[in-house]
Amino acid sequence: MPPETRKANRILSALAVFCVAAQFGGALLPSLLALGIWLGALAYFRPRVLRRLWLPRFWLLTLFFGLSCGLLLGPRDLQWLGLPLSRAGLASGLLMVVRGVFVFALVTWASQSLSGPGLCRLAGKIGAARLAAAVSVALHLLPELQRRLMMGRRGRLYRRGLGLIVQTAKLAEEMAGERVIVAAVVGPRDSGKTATLHEVSARLLAAGFAVGGISQPKIIEQGRRQGYLLRDEANGQQHAFAQRGTGGFSFAEEAWQWAHERIVQARRSARVVVVDELGLVEASGGGHLRALSRPLADESAVFWLLGVREGCQDQIGHSIGPIDRTLAADAPAAEREEFLQWISNHPRLCGSAVFRVSP
Repeated sequence: MPPETRKANRILSALAVFCVAAQFGGALLPSLLALGIWLGALAYFRPRVLRRLWLPRFWLLTLFFGLSCGLLLGPRDLQWLGLPLSRAGLASGLLMVVRGVFVFALVTWASQSLSGPGLCRLAGKIGAARLAAAVSVALHLLPELQRRLMMGRRGRLYRRGLGLIVQTAKLAEEMAGERVIVAAVVGPRDSGKTATLHEVSARLLAAGFAVGGISQPKIIEQGRRQGYLLRDEANGQQHAFAQRGTGGFSFAEEAWQWAHERIVQARRSARVVVVDELGLVEASGGGHLRALSRPLADESAVFWLLGVREGCQDQIGHSIGPIDRTLAADAPAAEREEFLQWISNHPRLCGSAVFRVSP
């Protein structure tokens, strides 16, 4: 983590403690002041987090229900448009809204900053790994559910409600269940899938996560692709895989077995398994797909990180199960960083991470 990021996290952590403490008195003004300080700090240090809170219709509806407390609570000592209202009820409703916004903003920041490998590593040292996993689930649930619902926010109200139930159930299954989560970098040939996968796996390794599996770097000679290698993502070992011939590329049969063994071994020993690439051969049921479609009783992997040829996602998904999240191989840097953070901060990975011990 860069020094400036660590410094910002320390400042925000101190401000979070101060703003939470300001809520203890139960008064509206200190809570409102604490909310203003926290939102201002996010605008300065974490503007991306603040943008995730931009849900105007949701907040307007929340404000409406909060202020409705003026009709329901306390003595009616105020008249507005002929309606008898309660000053105490209005204050209580507004306090509820202010605190709701603050908690939402706090959880959204914490889910990105406090639920990664650092929290898990610290919790493991003090013997509270299970607690860290539970905290990580709680911090991750609300922002991730928000992201999924925003993807289809134009639907009708009943569809939104049904979608909320379905997405909540699916998310709970991912976080608390045993199903492997599948993420894919998708693109056509020569779009940069392998480079993107290698970048993500290298970052995860550097963060301390156990990563295994294989990728397929190209062999370039005189500016032309002449073949492919297989690379073990855990240790960098390489093996010849395919060579260009007069009739196209020819694949070495022993190389398929070499890749198969490393994928299966990674599923048993690593938490993130990289497989690149799944293309037309895999879409027809062959190739590397055979190492993934076979169930393992001793599966250790939490994430499968796949490189998938554009147009093959549906066929491959039918064989291995749904692909939970995709990233275009040519996506901008911000989307790539968000994709990496989604994986490394995911509570399923955090709660079961195996960290490498530095020599």
